[in-house]
Amino acid sequence: MPAVCAAMFLAGTASYILHRQRLPAWDALPPREARVALRLDRVFPQADVKRAAGLATVVRTEGHLGDLAGQRLYFSLTLGKGEPPPVRSAIVSAVGVLMTLPTNPPADTFDSYLANAGMNFRLSRGRSLAVERPPTRYHAFLERMAVKLNTLLSAGLAVKRPALAAVYRAMMLGQKHDLSDEQDTLFMHSGTMHLFAINGLHIGVVAAALHALLAVLRCPRPVTALVTLAVL
Repeated sequence: MPAVCAAMFLAGTASYILHRQRLPAWDALPPREARVALRLDRVFPQADVKRAAGLATVVRTEGHLGDLAGQRLYFSLTLGKGEPPPVRSAIVSAVGVLMTLPTNPPADTFDSYLANAGMNFRLSRGRSLAVERPPTRYHAFLERMAVKLNTLLSAGLAVKRPALAAVYRAMMLGQKHDLSDEQDTLFMHSGTMHLFAINGLHIGVVAAALHALLAVLRCPRPVTALVTLAVL
């Protein structure tokens, strides 16, 4: 058992070092403007529709920043007037201030989260220039479904009871940014914020509800199993 634990620890350490691929010279680099092309790996929900933030991989950059190619980083961009939020898997060209993350940032900080995820840089005060490649069909489909589900969950409530509609979207879709500051504080102090984290409990509820519906419709058990697994 001690040998297995040591092997797992060393393998994890080696994987982290290889994925982060941090060059010592980066510690001395000052913040500077950079023009890059980013493949969006994750887009964080934003209350401000004029801003976009998330995690991305650098696919192209200027010649003197060639070391950045293939690096994952955090980005924060200002969108143009009427520009829709970027969708995961799209390639976006942007310009912003590139800063190097500390090698060992303080624990319980956002920089620590980024460093633990194997990142070395963040692009802040950025500006979106163009979408060089649209998102894949799969991620475009997910985005359309998210918009449709938002509309369905807000139907009949968005105008008269927007606070309740926000709770529905937060609980069913995990969109905690829709909650007001008062709602966020209320759920935090009552210890029920975990209800808004999409996890195994949500999957179990969906599976049980779908199984019950198909049972009422007298679907054969093999068909019920296949349909439930496909929906999940």
